[in-house]
Amino acid sequence: MLRQSSYCVLALVLAMSVIGPLSAQEPAQRCEVRKVDRIITLWSVGRMPCANPSHTYVLSHGLGGVDDRFFNMGQSIRKREPNALVLVADWTAGADKKIANAPNPFAAGNNIDITGEMLGKFLVELHGAKCFDPAKATFIGESFGNGVNHRAAMAVRKTTQVKAQRALVLNPAPGTSGVQTPIFKVPFTQSLSCVTDSCYDSRDPICNKMKLLRPIGQSQIEKHTYGMRWLQESIDAGTPIESHFVPAK
Repeated sequence: MLRQSSYCVLALVLAMSVIGPLSAQEPAQRCEVRKVDRIITLWSVGRMPCANPSHTYVLSHGLGGVDDRFFNMGQSIRKREPNALVLVADWTAGADKKIANAPNPFAAGNNIDITGEMLGKFLVELHGAKCFDPAKATFIGESFGNGVNHRAAMAVRKTTQVKAQRALVLNPAPGTSGVQTPIFKVPFTQSLSCVTDSCYDSRDPICNKMKLLRPIGQSQIEKHTYGMRWLQESIDAGTPIESHFVPAK
């Protein structure tokens, strides 16, 4: 088990070196909403939060830190939903600790809970200002970022007594990565796990529904970050994000 865990951790580290740009876009405008030094900065894409957005999207990165993919995706979402609020949770300070110049997954894992709690606190504040409604919110995470989103949604539910509407769980990290994979059925009304056949994706029943993505000609490591590319291509093709979910029973 220790050998398996170490192998998976090494692969997660190596995966950070193969992430490339999804599409050529102008740099996305971003506004700082809240910040706690050395923990998290919450960005809003395109504009500052305002009252009664049509929907809110919360994007959280994984190991290694935030990159342009998340802001570009936020920009693409806002082009199609101009009245939506798109937030990017930047917890790079906790996700880019190094071991011999490579990302340290154990250090990142230790920062998931506090980061998620702070994100949840920020969202509760926005809820109080009528700028965020969990019942009209979709959380999108990659790998370790899904743990941040889960923790934030739990904090929001505890305070507001409202479940977040949706979780889009892209390439969740398995338990062998050193972090327990959370169950998204509890704080979300609808949840969808998008995984590949990579041995570095968790295919445990953590969501209401699981979708198997089938990238062609990619390594096991590259497949672990394929979910963001798949979703960006889906958005660019005009597919509504909500169409990936089945109605809650």
